[in-house]
Amino acid sequence: MKCTREDIYEWLEDLREAVATNYNRPDKGFEGGVALFKDPDGWLTGEAVIKFVDKETCLAAMAKFNGKMLGRRRVALKFVVEDTPPPRGRLLLVGAKKHLNSQHIKASFSSYKLAPDVEPELLLNEEGLMTGEVILTFQDIPSAVQALQFFNSKPNDLSFKDATMLLPLRFDELTEKWVESENSFHENLS
Repeated sequence: MKCTREDIYEWLEDLREAVATNYNRPDKGFEGGVALFKDPDGWLTGEAVIKFVDKETCLAAMAKFNGKMLGRRRVALKFVVEDTPPPRGRLLLVGAKKHLNSQHIKASFSSYKLAPDVEPELLLNEEGLMTGEVILTFQDIPSAVQALQFFNSKPNDLSFKDATMLLPLRFDELTEKWVESENSFHENLS
């Protein structure tokens, strides 16, 4: 029996709407939120992965459909968690010297895990001049907390007047982009 994505959508009944149909990753075999696996010869193996919009819906599908029949085959479902990067911590530094550049800032915070793919964000006003505010993004929340504690414990050579934690960034698997978290950094630490 050949099983198509449409067969899987139909089989899911009322949970079909919860499939992340906009999740397309050809490198991982995903199209329309479903990856059908093939053997080295190109034949379907009978295995598939379905990407749901959230964990709760995935667990509901498992409870409803595990052991049920799809065509002539009994379905065995298991929950798979993708490796998602941890939320990224962010600091807002206020009162920076106007002549600072990204290299100065990165050097000053080099002993903390700054996110390697994100440059310090030097905020500008309407005229394009530095406001003296900088946003730093760290690889994780604990690194941002350590940097904040360090900042608050001793004078810094960049002469920032204040540092504040911002809402962390979380990786959105559907859009494959970093987005601002709805939770505070305290909630993301647990």
